[in-house]
Amino acid sequence: MPVMDGVECLAKLKADPELKSIPVIMLTAEAGKENVIKIAQMGARDYIVKPFADDAVVERVSRFIKINLKSAPEPVPAAVIPKKEKKATDPIKVLVIDEFASIVDSIQNAVSSRGWSVAGAASPEDALVSYLKCCTDANVARGLLDMAESKRIGGHFSGALVVPTVADDNAPDIILMSLAFTKNAALSFAQLLKSIPVLKNVPIVALSLKTATTEQNDGKKVGITDFITKPINFGELPDSVMAALGVDITPLYFSAEGIVQVAVLPQALSESGSRLLARQAKKKIASLVNAGFHQILIDMTEVTNVGVPIIRALTSIINEGVALQMEWRIVGAATVLATLPAFVTTYMKLPALKDISNPFQGMETVPVYESRDAALISF
Repeated sequence: MPVMDGVECLAKLKADPELKSIPVIMLTAEAGKENVIKIAQMGARDYIVKPFADDAVVERVSRFIKINLKSAPEPVPAAVIPKKEKKATDPIKVLVIDEFASIVDSIQNAVSSRGWSVAGAASPEDALVSYLKCCTDANVARGLLDMAESKRIGGHFSGALVVPTVADDNAPDIILMSLAFTKNAALSFAQLLKSIPVLKNVPIVALSLKTATTEQNDGKKVGITDFITKPINFGELPDSVMAALGVDITPLYFSAEGIVQVAVLPQALSESGSRLLARQAKKKIASLVNAGFHQILIDMTEVTNVGVPIIRALTSIINEGVALQMEWRIVGAATVLATLPAFVTTYMKLPALKDISNPFQGMETVPVYESRDAALISF
């Protein structure tokens, strides 16, 4: 252009206090990474490579400003609906960022019975372009990540760059991401998400080797919520996701049967699920007492082998119930459960259960009922 080129014009716009907040989209014949990073550092929000189609311009501009075409009627403003908290029975959108497609497939299989949707991305750049749809190509995505990395390690750059637009519909409920990407891409991605309004509160759970302690410590600094070590225990994964989301899982286990509350403990209760259920038991039992329940039936019909997860959940429920003067009964196979006091006393010596009180202290056996009806009659 005469007088000054586009880069010089961009610099002057961003230096002017009254003009610097105006979004700038660069029209360029150069799509190289260095050129993209240069204009991004200067504050450009996007770029379009020449030659371009009219609809491409409209689509890019509409990301930053509202466009009302003359032929279109004025839209009615949509009502602002507050985002609801996730329930244990709600479908969950999971974004998995891992270079190995087998990991994505295995996670999909692990959560399929819960009705969750799983989308996979082969890299943070791929996630930004293909899933989150907040930038147009890998060069723009790499530029965003480079700027976020600069901020993460204490550098300085234009703040406008790190606020890409992401539609609410494209936001996942949780992100599971490998820490093994080169150039600290995972950490840069987590740093970037903190600047995007619809994503800044989305939990990020890192997938990493147990020995990757440096990366894990760095991940905590950029807000990574939790860590799942590889090789992944896919049986534990759904409950680990629930824990990271802070979902109340008690509706999966508790239900009312007349005036009695029933808690079902399945044999397949995972370690993560057991820990989460034990933490949530106190609030749940208190809410039941407030609602008028004073009897609880613990259905362990499925239990054929008593281990740490079952004992943790069982003793937590009984302890909280006893503290609030609830009566309790156990349903299950007497041959398996009658000697619960001995099992529990032995297992309580393990570090995993050291903080839980033994509700069977001083008991040799515990009454076990073969059916719910028999237990209900006994109250």
